Amino acid sequence: MDPNNENAGILAGTLSGQKLHIPDLHPTFAAWKQSVNPLHAQARQAADIRLAGLIEDEKALAKTRAVDIALFASMLAPDVGYAELETLTFYYIWLFLWDDAIDGAGEGEVAAEEYCRQSIAFVEHSLGLGEPGAPVPVALTKVCESFAEVGKRVGGYCGLEERERFLESLRKYMQACMTEYRWRLSRKLPSVEEFYSWRLGTSSVDAMLDLSRVIHRVKLPRGILESKELAAMGFCVNKLLILKMSLTKDIQECVRDFESNVVILRRNSGMDEEQLKRLVQAYQVVDTATLNFSIQSPRYGILKDRQTDGSFVVTL
Repeated sequence: MDPNNENAGILAGTLSGQKLHIPDLHPTFAAWKQSVNPLHAQARQAADIRLAGLIEDEKALAKTRAVDIALFASMLAPDVGYAELETLTFYYIWLFLWDDAIDGAGEGEVAAEEYCRQSIAFVEHSLGLGEPGAPVPVALTKVCESFAEVGKRVGGYCGLEERERFLESLRKYMQACMTEYRWRLSRKLPSVEEFYSWRLGTSSVDAMLDLSRVIHRVKLPRGILESKELAAMGFCVNKLLILKMSLTKDIQECVRDFESNVVILRRNSGMDEEQLKRLVQAYQVVDTATLNFSIQSPRYGILKDRQTDGSFVVTL
């Protein structure tokens, strides 16, 4: 037996049945933007109709509807109008279903790689970034095809450079999902460095931040987009999303790092306060929405593990 596989099995056996304590993180994020768009109910109705056209199995459809992806979108964009909220809802329907489908793309790595490659090509075309005159790439599933409308809507909110940035973030996300899939197939135990090399990509945070800026109408000059402060803020958001089951002190340190980079960006960028506020809140809601949604949604099933003090005790 491969010793790496054996170690993975031993680790899984050791962890099985253990109790994982997750602290109440709400006090840490108390000062960060968080609320729910009042148009959530309307967006949920649109989401239910959308899902009915994408999922044929009635049991799977009911399960996915119960997740309430529109709630996630409503937490990510609590102040936008309905058109923007619906666009965000349809995007996250695509994202959730695309991610879930990679395991069912076919038998083994080759089929999954083809699914990923064709998906990237279709996303590129849908964002108006494919080769002029080239044939429309094949959409392998209804879910993949649903990005056509998403891409058209996003293109209506932003210009070429923003679409190119969004595409690159989605490309990195899908490639990271493929790397994660290979690791699962191998049944090997990655090192910490190997794990984070793809985990920071499968979070899809870069694409979330790109789209959040677009939806919240935060248009930044290239100098700010490529600044080390904005990159550091994005990295903090990504780390916080991954660290939610880590030690409170690690999370608090990351929150402080984010806020320190906001101060530096304010000093160095020359942004007016209103634009900076919209930018900061567009980044903050990625973490607060993810935290609140992961607790409330049946997709993750941890609400039953909540303790009276707001913490969670999860049986592995």
